[in-house]
This record gives sequence, C-alpha cells and structure tokens, in this order.
Amino acid sequence: QHRGTLCVLPEGTSSLGPRHLPFKSGAAHVAFDYLAAPGAPLVIVPMGIHYDAPTEFRSRIEVVIGKPIPTEMPEGWSRVEKLRELKRRFEIALEDVGVNVVSDEYQDTIQRLAYIATLGTKRSYFRALKQLEKEVPAPLTESWKALAAEFQRPGLLLHQGVPLCPIFPLALMFAVLALIGPITLAGWLLNAPPLLAGAWAGRKFADGPNVITLWRMLVGVPVFILWAAIISITFALLGHPIWIAVYAVITIAALKLTRLTRKVVIEINNGLRHGDLRERALSFHQQLLNTLPDETL
Repeated sequence: QHRGTLCVLPEGTSSLGPRHLPFKSGAAHVAFDYLAAPGAPLVIVPMGIHYDAPTEFRSRIEVVIGKPIPTEMPEGWSRVEKLRELKRRFEIALEDVGVNVVSDEYQDTIQRLAYIATLGTKRSYFRALKQLEKEVPAPLTESWKALAAEFQRPGLLLHQGVPLCPIFPLALMFAVLALIGPITLAGWLLNAPPLLAGAWAGRKFADGPNVITLWRMLVGVPVFILWAAIISITFALLGHPIWIAVYAVITIAALKLTRLTRKVVIEINNGLRHGDLRERALSFHQQLLNTLPDETL
C-alpha cells in the first residue's frame, strides 16, 4: 500500500471574486470511492490560500489549514445520501478556511481594512478578513468612509489600496531609501528584459486579476533564465566570473527588497506632500485594532 498526498481544487478553476464558485462533486466521489475500498486510512484536510496582494509578485501568502473533515456516515444510508452529506461537509469546511462576502465592493473594503490591520503588527491577514466577513461595525464604517474620501488627493500614493504614512522621522526614511534604493534599482536595471516581458504578458494575456501574476511568471521566468544565462556566459567568456556572482547577489537582494523599497518610497512621498493625513491615518489604524478581537499568535 502506498501513502501519499492528493490536492483537489473543488471549484474547478480559480477566482478572486467575493465568494467561492460552486463546488464540484468530483472530490466527494473520489473520497467516497477510496473510503469504500480497503486501504490506508484517509484524512481529508481543507485548505485555503490567501494573498494580501494577488496581482503583485512575491505577495505575502497565508495558507490556512482547517480541521480534518469527518467521514463517518450513518448506517443504512444510500450511496447518493452519503455523497451528498460528504459534499456538504466539504462545503462547510472549505467555507471556514475561505472568505465569502456579499459583493465585490464589500470584498474590496475588508481587504483594505485587513491589510491596514497587519501594518506594524503580527496580525493574521486571513483572521482579520474573517472577523470582518459578516459586517464592519458601524463606527468603523463611518471612520473608514471619512478617511477613504481623502484617497483621491492629487499625488497621494497608495499601497494595496491604502495610503502609507511614515511612523519614523523622514530623515530616517531617507537614510533607509539611500541604503536599499540603489540595490533595488540596480536589480531592476540588470533584469529589465525579463521584468518588461513579464509585465507585458500580464497585460496582454491575463483575462482576470487571478491570473496576472501567473502570466507574468509564465513569460518572465523563462526570459529571466535565458537572460541570466546570457549574462553568465558573457562574463565567463570575458574572463570576469566574479561579476556573475555580483549579478546574482544584486538580483536576489533586489528581489527581496522590492516590496520594502516600494513602501518606503510611498511613505516618504505621503509624508512630504500629505503630512496632515498622518495623524488621521494612525488614529484610524488604532481604532481598527481596537475593534478587531485580540489575537493570540
């Protein structure tokens, strides 16, 4: 007998909409047939994957693992009854590890709020979404509407739909940017062809936000491999193998620093041009944290 792991996507396709697509019955049939035959025990575990910025490369990912789904069935039930019950249990378990809301607009709101809740904290993005899944408390809604009305200010930069304001002195922020900015910029310039190819593919071929990053990777990664090979061969032929290592170090560093660099630039811009918004944003952040239940991490 062989043991292993099988991953099944019961929606049949991916979606970033406000709720899950109708679940197919195939997973229930596979599980039922396996359980009906003698063999190794079967443990069915629901899982959900949540991206805080699904269209952004190297977005933070949170994998949610639910409780194992019970498979015991009452004696005397027919095959159809057992299949229906098993599928029902699947649906309940998958909804527990997912977030399902009433509309795209409401989804956009709680995604922004959940991201704000993670700023400067160790809070779970998924838990924040789940805590706001049913409703946003009225006082918080009013404060959010007042703050969101300011997002249309000319020159105000947003990150994942919200303005980032500096919590440290601007002088320190400039020092950080002076340290990491050149490395990030060098990495971008050294890898401009694969970056541009990936960006082009995301705009050209993606038919929805759920596959933008996929297309960027499908095109950008092969171009990057080819580009890195060309650079490595060129330096080797020129007798400068040390530059291959330099290229690799800068590329890896830029990959890891890109998200931080973007956030620092946004914070500096907003601090210089919209410093009056800082206190309101920080006040709302605190109100949000006070509204959400405490987390034990």
